[in-house]
Amino acid sequence: MADYIMVTVYTGPDEESRLAERIAREAQVFLAREYGIPVEVAVIRVPLSGEEAREEGIPTTLVEDIAVASGRAPLMVEIVDAVFDKIKEEHGLTEPLFDLASVEA
Repeated sequence: MADYIMVTVYTGPDEESRLAERIAREAQVFLAREYGIPVEVAVIRVPLSGEEAREEGIPTTLVEDIAVASGRAPLMVEIVDAVFDKIKEEHGLTEPLFDLASVEA
């Protein structure tokens, strides 16, 4: 397993791209604080106009090799779920990492 999980955000010049970057960074902090999972966020600025970026599906967010969202900002839960899916895959696990039914509200 790598020392960290890589989240890559391809962004354009629009507000949705800035939101995608912000959500990725919030997920990074959440995963480190709550679960001790190291996540690196790479932001790649794509030199396209707003219209061209939308046509190309920008913003796009990847967790390692898993596309989480394309053409829109991801939900934080989508990034978190993809990180846990990647960890499960790397360790050959098939069961959920956490039993949410046992967590009391």
